[in-house]
Amino acid sequence: EEVGLSKNLKSANDEIDYLQSAVDHAKEEGKLKCDEIETAKKDVEATTSKLSRLETGLVEKMEKQKLMKDKLVSLESEEAKIENELEVKREECKTIHCERERIEQDNRKYEKEN
Repeated sequence: EEVGLSKNLKSANDEIDYLQSAVDHAKEEGKLKCDEIETAKKDVEATTSKLSRLETGLVEKMEKQKLMKDKLVSLESEEAKIENELEVKREECKTIHCERERIEQDNRKYEKEN
């Protein structure tokens, strides 16, 4: 009977050791999973921060691009205005040149008559 009890006790102790080993193993796996989760959280925070900086930079670039487009439109408008003024001046020059030629012809005609 003592041998049977001894075997049962040994078997129970072996079972306890096995279960304790399983518990220790599960704790270690749990710790590793917690470490993985913490690492993933830090990665998410870092990526979120980087994304935020990229978004801020993108907004700034878009605002600058809008300002540059507005400036370009303004310069194009100014250019068109100057080109129109230049065309008006060209027409005035043509008119003045024609008037000058007419006056010179009149002068030559007058000189011939006198």
